[in-house]
Amino acid sequence: MSGPRPELHLVIPGAMGQRTGGYRYDGHVVEELTARGWQVTVHELTGVFPGPDPSAESSLRAALEALPDETVVLIDGLAGGGLPRPVGAHAGRLRLLALVHHPLADETSLTAERASELRELEAATLAACRGVIVTSEFTARRVGEMGVPGGRIVSVPPGVERVPGRAGPPLARTPAATTILC
Repeated sequence: MSGPRPELHLVIPGAMGQRTGGYRYDGHVVEELTARGWQVTVHELTGVFPGPDPSAESSLRAALEALPDETVVLIDGLAGGGLPRPVGAHAGRLRLLALVHHPLADETSLTAERASELRELEAATLAACRGVIVTSEFTARRVGEMGVPGGRIVSVPPGVERVPGRAGPPLARTPAATTILC
């Protein structure tokens, strides 16, 4: 008889079904860990992210308060990066990890003041986490610049989704000049 299944709670901003690269990455985390025998529970937060936003902060606080001590929690950076208070409040009793797709302050079209605010908020959130998972070596360097020691950062780049193969034109046929090969 095998032991209990490892368990992970994934906290995300909004509904998992959103079709962006970050949500697809999070979805693959759920699929792959589940396939490896993990029990994964997804917590879809409400509110405006990255915050600070009272509704988002309340939603994150409630999700973390509901979990028993020593629970492993992976918080998507968009969900927790702008909300260091609830993350810090539970850092001593939960095993908190952050998942940073890219630093919040690196988002385009931010004012210098907003970028500075997000950098400070995210640095405080990451400081409260036991570890940080990033999606690239570039992001690892940027997270390190926020004061996270390199030994607490792990880079897990996205993979490539397999798609069914397609047959090309018969060999005897020459593609037309307008055919685009990708």
